[in-house]
Amino acid sequence: MANTSTDILAAIDAGSSKVLCVIARPSDTLEGCFKVLGFGRVPSQGIKNGIIYDVEKAVFSIRTALQEAQNTAGVSVRTVWPAIGGSVVTSANARGVAVLRGREVRQEDVDEAVRNAYEHCRKLAGERNLLKTRLQGYRVGEVEDSKNPVGLMGESIEAHMHAVFSDAMSSQTLRATIQRAGVEVGDYSPQPWASARAVIRPDDAACGAAVIDMGADTTSFAVYTEGAVRYTDVIPWGAQFFTKDLASVLDITIEQAEEIKLLRGTCLPERVNDWESVVPTPENGRRQRAYSRRLMATVLKARADEFLRHYRKLLEERGDLERVRTIVLTGGGANLAGLPERARDIFPGKTVRVGLPNNIDGAPQLINQPDASVVMGLIGEAADKVAGKGDRQLLNLSAPGFLQNLKNVLIGDYRYVGAVFQENGVPEPPLSVIITSFDSVR
Repeated sequence: MANTSTDILAAIDAGSSKVLCVIARPSDTLEGCFKVLGFGRVPSQGIKNGIIYDVEKAVFSIRTALQEAQNTAGVSVRTVWPAIGGSVVTSANARGVAVLRGREVRQEDVDEAVRNAYEHCRKLAGERNLLKTRLQGYRVGEVEDSKNPVGLMGESIEAHMHAVFSDAMSSQTLRATIQRAGVEVGDYSPQPWASARAVIRPDDAACGAAVIDMGADTTSFAVYTEGAVRYTDVIPWGAQFFTKDLASVLDITIEQAEEIKLLRGTCLPERVNDWESVVPTPENGRRQRAYSRRLMATVLKARADEFLRHYRKLLEERGDLERVRTIVLTGGGANLAGLPERARDIFPGKTVRVGLPNNIDGAPQLINQPDASVVMGLIGEAADKVAGKGDRQLLNLSAPGFLQNLKNVLIGDYRYVGAVFQENGVPEPPLSVIITSFDSVR
């Protein structure tokens, strides 16, 4: 294999049903996109609800996926970017204040407000690990969500920040497991953010978008309004619940239920004829028999409606339902036929679509799928890291003027793509817009 070059990026999505590793490099022709060089996809072992419970099995799965990716890419990698997921992921919004007493906002006031917001995030973390923080915007007087508050006048300036937390032990276990598989961890990214980065567009984030990433055992949820993330969550149930419902109602095995769900499953019983039937592959000596496809669709519809209503209720309780224009369904569970139609009924008036990774340049068909959203989002995060835009945890957040120091590091031209800025040779936007996230100090 060739030696790894500096523009080779690797990411791993270690989920409950599959481990997907992708090796890519920045596209030569499409800015903000990546050329997939190789990938490895293997069944997951030792991982449940997004959390490693058997290190040896998880090491085997990760190592196998990594080796497959390296073999198909013809390169070796030393560092990968994984996602932190599972029900241990939680989030909160924090704010930091700097007093103005009626004068104009100066840059040092912005610095102080951001420092205080970050300290607020650290206090909210408690015993949890502060995984990532992202600046949402500023408020000065009646001006909300300002991206460049310098020059505004008011009694105080508030910096609003979104923080994601995880269980410290889970993070350490994931790092140790990946290291035992033979590579180092570049840095983590919250699974909901990685998925959202790959499937939402700039106008989605600006006009309001909710990203529902349905995995096998867990589902992640991220809400964006006014170009900033407002809410992040992971719940411990996913596409496997649909499978278990079918197995219970039809009295078949989990394997048979998964088979017929993938081959003939739909959430729209009204589009199924009464005479249609499904015959799963016989298992464990059971006699082969046919099952009503309409009954099967009725079961799947009931679970889909319950699932989608849960997220509608979350948006309603948070006051975000009217602020969200687009619902994006992604992850392996989004492949279930009829799910977008059910979502349109549950979210009337909203644009609903299945989210595919939008940062791929000529990817193989197996990667241009909803269940590759997380890993392709991670590739984008890794690119920022290599470019120096992801090393914010190395800065002294408590030092006066740290934002000015950060500007010296990040000086250049950027554009907004998904939830981050990328270089493209256009005039530099205000620094407060560029600084969209701060990693926790480890």
